[in-house]
Amino acid sequence: MLGIIDGDVLCHMACEQPWKMKVERLQQGGVETSRLKGLGEIPGYNAEADTRVFDTCWRNFEEIVRESLDALFCTEHLMAVKDGKSYRDDIYSEYKKNRGKWRIHNPFVELVRRRAVEQQLAVYATDKEADDLIRIWAEESRKTGVAHAVISIDKDLYCIEGMHYNPKKKEVKTVSASEAMWHYYSQLLSGDPTDHIPGLPRVGPKIADKLIRGIATEEECQEVVVAMYFEKFGDDWAPYLLSNGKMIHIQKHWNDHFTIRNWPAVEGLL
Repeated sequence: MLGIIDGDVLCHMACEQPWKMKVERLQQGGVETSRLKGLGEIPGYNAEADTRVFDTCWRNFEEIVRESLDALFCTEHLMAVKDGKSYRDDIYSEYKKNRGKWRIHNPFVELVRRRAVEQQLAVYATDKEADDLIRIWAEESRKTGVAHAVISIDKDLYCIEGMHYNPKKKEVKTVSASEAMWHYYSQLLSGDPTDHIPGLPRVGPKIADKLIRGIATEEECQEVVVAMYFEKFGDDWAPYLLSNGKMIHIQKHWNDHFTIRNWPAVEGLL
């Protein structure tokens, strides 16, 4: 079994509690800023104390990885972590604006990412999101008949058919081809509030799911999506759909980018 790991999620899980404990202690008294391993200034403590915090984060990370792989009886793994900005940041300046401050400002997350790459446990998803590499690897594994499971807590990845493992809940879920399709087209309607992707006005996840779930083919899903965008935006529907789609779409292969030109539902409309 091949474990395909969302390393960013695991880094945040590993670092969240040690970072919160540090901040709580800092709020109780004045301490100086420290520098750690070339990352730059880290609020409070000193280099020695911050190294201990980082060591705790790293041990947490190793344990989460080991427990996840053991739970699935994985004999090997692939792991992706982010490397600065992705092409989505260039398209949309508001991308991921809503992410919580703990996830954005925790400096130990980047240190864990860096060590994971240095120790060849992970690779950087250069100019992409970790999600893109995860889906690319999953698609390649499925096509070549390699047994695999996606390891993440991110529901965005439910657009990927197959086995999924949630390391926080320690739960296994199998996503069918139909469920993966419904999830993808529902997100094109509702957007993704977590990543600050707007979707259609007054169309949340529940409404989007009700519109899409149960549809038999991709072509029919596309017809619903186009009809809803036309209903909301009139003649301007296509730019809005393209904008949201480019942000929602997780790549299946290296040069895969969102397009609607091959959708039968838009034939004669563009």
